[in-house]
Amino acid sequence: MTLHTVAHTLRADLRERLRRPAFLVVVALTALAGFAFAPPADAPYTIIDLGGFRGVSNAAWIGAMLTMLLTQFVGLLGFFYVRGAIAYDIDSGVGQLLGASPLRRPDYLLGKWLSSWAILGLLTAIVGLMGVLLLLARGVEGGLDLSVLLLPLLVIALPTMGLVAGFATLFDAVRPLRGAAGSVVYFVLFLSTLGAGAMTAADPSGSSALGPSIVAACVAIYGPACGEQMAVGIVLTDGPTQTFVWPGMVWTLAVVVGQWLWAVMGLGLALAGALLFDGFVTRQVRAPRATKSAPEPAPAISAPVVPQPVTLSPVAPARSTFGRVFLAELRLLLKGRPWWWYAGAAALIAACAVNSAGVVGLWLLPLAWIWPLMLLSELGTREQRFGTAALLRSAPRAIGRQLPAAWLAAVTVLLLLGGGAAFTFARSGVGMALLGLGVTALLIPALALALGRWSGSPRLFELVYLLLWYGALNGLPALIAATPDPTQLGARLLLTVALLGAAALGHRR
Repeated sequence: MTLHTVAHTLRADLRERLRRPAFLVVVALTALAGFAFAPPADAPYTIIDLGGFRGVSNAAWIGAMLTMLLTQFVGLLGFFYVRGAIAYDIDSGVGQLLGASPLRRPDYLLGKWLSSWAILGLLTAIVGLMGVLLLLARGVEGGLDLSVLLLPLLVIALPTMGLVAGFATLFDAVRPLRGAAGSVVYFVLFLSTLGAGAMTAADPSGSSALGPSIVAACVAIYGPACGEQMAVGIVLTDGPTQTFVWPGMVWTLAVVVGQWLWAVMGLGLALAGALLFDGFVTRQVRAPRATKSAPEPAPAISAPVVPQPVTLSPVAPARSTFGRVFLAELRLLLKGRPWWWYAGAAALIAACAVNSAGVVGLWLLPLAWIWPLMLLSELGTREQRFGTAALLRSAPRAIGRQLPAAWLAAVTVLLLLGGGAAFTFARSGVGMALLGLGVTALLIPALALALGRWSGSPRLFELVYLLLWYGALNGLPALIAATPDPTQLGARLLLTVALLGAAALGHRR
């Protein structure tokens, strides 16, 4: 491993990422989240709740809340932001040059990991700066104690960002995890382990490091009335809550080493990706098998060709090609899917058709509609990925034909996957749920088109759709849940029209 090569890979990738306009958007959203995740004492919500008790907004408490912001918020969203660096090199053609160079795979992936960690570390620094500004603006108790404020970010949040960068690098290196499948795997992994704080030892979220000290400070004042379990997130409060003073964390060598081991694990994930990385190869087409053939006879001498008069074909009236464009878009969506994808889709349709309407609406229909995630994430981004955007934009009435055709093709796929659920709703007489299924099937592809057109990447839609899907599974009134509320159906129709308009504007842009 050559440090010189790693440093140059890091610098080149970091400069390319920082030049993107999306980076400024991410910085602005991170700063805004840093302000929202450190609410004042009179705010109607809190980030760390202990059964109705919360700490006084001093430097230690703000540092703890900002640390939870980074591990919970940036730990999830940051993965979707920093991943895709290898796919970008492959799609842009740079990977072919790198593959022909003496650059070794461990050096390349280590540089990518360090670049992703540097981006997430920069977001960590921005959140820390927001904490300093909040302390200066609010004049909270205890004054500006930078060590108490920033140490949780350095000990807990920063190594966790290294772990997130390691997952992003590993998933980019492994071809099956490079697309939407990797997004689903990380989303489930984050909810079950990384962001849950359910581990007994040191965990990436920081709950095991900060939790016992915070709970002990609360119990020392209020006794058993203080909740023994710490809830992290946007927790709404009913009226004023009781407060206690948390002086901060007493850091020990075991805690610091335990938290920074997550960064070491991130390094291990990046190096493991070097063993599984298949290089910058693209999907190859099998060449036809060579067959022995008789030698071609010598060409016979023919008589000179007499030129014939050229006549033009008669002008025929223009026909509508929308149907052919629609079928082409439908074939593009379904082309190249493995046999097990169709088998899984058929199994989900059958399961929706034989179960009760309640089970189908709450569980099976969201599962059936998460199945085509890889198909839907391609909407609005396929043209840029394969370099056909200029050809499509130069075609006449591209927005009026290609955009609606792509939307209707995705709607058709969702309606086919929801066919079993539609049969169950019709059999059970749940007319509003049946109507909700149809309206939602119009909304989801419009969301995919709008986010794909404006972001230029499938990752934004994958994140948003996974969050909506998770909410639907938990009974929340998410966009992909069939609902009998007519007002929500009207709102979904209006949102569908707005998203299609946004997709059309993104196409013009």
